[in-house]
Amino acid sequence: DSSAAGAPTGETAAASPPAAAEASPPPSEAGGGEAAGGGEGGAGGAGGASAGGDGGDGEGSESSDDFALMSSERGLRKKLPSLQRRLNVFTEKLRILFSKALRAPVSIELTPPRIVSATKITQMVPSWAAASEMQWTHLGRAGFMGLNHALSFALIELAYGAPPSMLRNFSLTDPRQRLTEVERQTLSPLLGSLCRELGQVMPEHIVGGVQAQAMSPPVQVDPDKTVEAGVHTSFVFQIGETQARVATILFTHVLEHLDDEHPSTSEHTQRMLSQHVGETEVDVMALLGKTHVPLNLVMSLKAGDLLWLDCAQSDHLPVFVEQALKFLAQPISRNGALGVEIVARVP
Repeated sequence: DSSAAGAPTGETAAASPPAAAEASPPPSEAGGGEAAGGGEGGAGGAGGASAGGDGGDGEGSESSDDFALMSSERGLRKKLPSLQRRLNVFTEKLRILFSKALRAPVSIELTPPRIVSATKITQMVPSWAAASEMQWTHLGRAGFMGLNHALSFALIELAYGAPPSMLRNFSLTDPRQRLTEVERQTLSPLLGSLCRELGQVMPEHIVGGVQAQAMSPPVQVDPDKTVEAGVHTSFVFQIGETQARVATILFTHVLEHLDDEHPSTSEHTQRMLSQHVGETEVDVMALLGKTHVPLNLVMSLKAGDLLWLDCAQSDHLPVFVEQALKFLAQPISRNGALGVEIVARVP
């Protein structure tokens, strides 16, 4: 009886391994960026891109095909230090640009460049709130430039009249919210400027002119399937309680044309630095005149009293730049505003 009762048990045990094998997917389907999610950031994708979130640009852990690509592209990896030196210069340009755009000082952190596969690129770019494709005259398609949701909506708020003080407590309530077409067009000139600034830190012989083409949903990263891989970098800083991010992806053929010349030694970059120094704000003060008044008279001044200055209407006013006398000017009043008209430069 015991042997008869044991036979079905043995048959059941023998049948178990095939069932388990059917339940376990093959390794090629179990992980990696191309599994189960499909083209634009499905559930198994490496970046989880289409779900968005305030992380914003589809960044996630490296998938197996990313590591395979990195190990097989050793020649390109040797170019990454040269690229990072140029991106360090671009980071400073971004700091100046966004300090002006956000009307507050920002400190930007550069994430190290990393090579990502075409599959990862197709997940990242559609997850950005605003994106542009970069076209270089000498190389054609060069890559993508994008902004995450937090940065995009902060810039939109300022563009439509919000006070800069709003940024101190800024938070993104719904990271899945999408920009309207009008809002994307509002950010398009800024993205174009970013693309041109990035082109300026690259060698002139591989860039030429720069064109930025705004991308609207549904985003198709590479309909012709010609992109093999790219180099992804992020520039991160804080806006209030959220993390702002500018992301770039440069196609690998850009790295192939990079030389080892340090960007700070190139004539083009020196011209770029001179341009940014020229945009630095300085204090300018025009001195209308002065007088000496007893303290007891100052204490008794009231509305309607006059103070006579030690100058005549025909006198030229001194104009100081950073407390140094640089110009002579005459006072003018136009449209209710008071100013000075420069009449001479002080040698």
